[in-house]
Order: sequence, then C-alpha cells, then structure tokens
Amino acid sequence: MYPADLIPKVVPHRFPFLMIDRIVEHEFQKQCTCLKNVTFGEEILSGHFPDRPVYPGVLLIEMGLQTTQVMLTDIEAIIQCPSAARKTEEGYVLSIEKFKFLRPVQPGDVLLIQSRYNQEALNIVQATITIRNQVVEEVAVGKVNVKGAS
Repeated sequence: MYPADLIPKVVPHRFPFLMIDRIVEHEFQKQCTCLKNVTFGEEILSGHFPDRPVYPGVLLIEMGLQTTQVMLTDIEAIIQCPSAARKTEEGYVLSIEKFKFLRPVQPGDVLLIQSRYNQEALNIVQATITIRNQVVEEVAVGKVNVKGAS
C-alpha cells in the first residue's frame, strides 16, 4: 500500500472530485488497485437518494478512470524523486464500453477498484475496470479507452 499523500502527485483531480483514497497495488502500465471508502459524509449521497443513499454509477466510472490514471503513471519515479517538479499527465476519455452496475454501492462500503491494461494503439489505451466491495462482490465492470496528452 502506498502513502495517501502520493495520490495528488499522480491524479490531477482535487476535492470534491478526487474519487480514490489509497493506492493498494501498482504495476506500471499493467495493473493498479485503488481503495475508496464510501461514507455518509459524502455530499453527493445527501441527494442521491436521501432515504436510501446510493453512490452514483457515473462516479464509479470516474473512480475507474482515476485508477487507470494511476496505472499509467510511473509512481516509483515519483517516489524516488519527490522534490522534482513533476506535472501529472492528463488523459482524456474517448469511450466507455459495456459498463455494468451489478449491485448498489452504499455508505459503509469499502471499494477496491482495479484497472488492467488491455492494449494500446496510436496512444490510445484500453483498460478493463472491475470494482468490488468489501465482501468481494463485483459492483461494476466495464472497459474504457483513454488517450494520453499529446
């Protein structure tokens, strides 16, 4: 597990749109697993839905995309040279394919978000995203295509 303060050095997003809490595993350009604690204090849950809060599916996809960003970043280089000025490379979502939401995500869930590298062509990376809860049930699966900054 990597220190939480590494995330802002890798992911360009900030509160309230930073969707991952920890980097659990990382193999540069192969696979990455991140962790997200879903809590009652998250503002989005106060209105989605007030009587039975459910984490929005589009934000589950964003968790997967942020985990993909981590997978595509050489975080070992950042750890070895923390004082160097590093700019996080921004990528862009090209498509989201066959994303399925299998179970609702609610406050109290601890999610493991995994992104696995599938292929690359013309600076376009395809990754498979799997999100599981604390009892290892899949809650969402799908594929994304992202393009690195030119």
